[in-house]
Amino acid sequence: MKSDSSPVLGGKLGTCFDVARLKEGDKFRLGFSWRPKASVALTESPDGKAWMRVSDKPVLAPEKPWEKVALMCPHVIWDEAAREFCMWYSGGEQYEPDAIGCATSPDGKTWTKHAANPIIRPGENQWDHDACYKPFAIFDGGRWLLWYNGRRGNVEQIGLAIHEGEDLGFE
Repeated sequence: MKSDSSPVLGGKLGTCFDVARLKEGDKFRLGFSWRPKASVALTESPDGKAWMRVSDKPVLAPEKPWEKVALMCPHVIWDEAAREFCMWYSGGEQYEPDAIGCATSPDGKTWTKHAANPIIRPGENQWDHDACYKPFAIFDGGRWLLWYNGRRGNVEQIGLAIHEGEDLGFE
């Protein structure tokens, strides 16, 4: 694998994460944290290099108390069996630790947040006491595996949350 050492997206637009592709020959899709709005935006690209924002409006914005300050670090994948996108994201409130939420979408533009959000919260006096963020999830055929960064003080580690079965409990 060789990098051409040129950024394809980011800078003033915000922090970029997880590129998703539906099938061979389809457009690439990328969710990114949109700094001016502290929200999640969606971009598309035919080749993975030239990116265009899908909308001037965010596809996911802070609404709930636990995500009031910002939504960050979106990880978006296509769930082939459910025929929908799944997004895991970090949310933060100014005086509370970051936590992780989940949302689904049939088209990548209209999202439904999980009723139980945040689905991953910092543990009281645990290794992830101060923050849970930077989620990365896969479905391995029988269960969802979600890795995330947790922080207590200035020690950051990676944890794993497991959800048995494909159904994430969306209504």
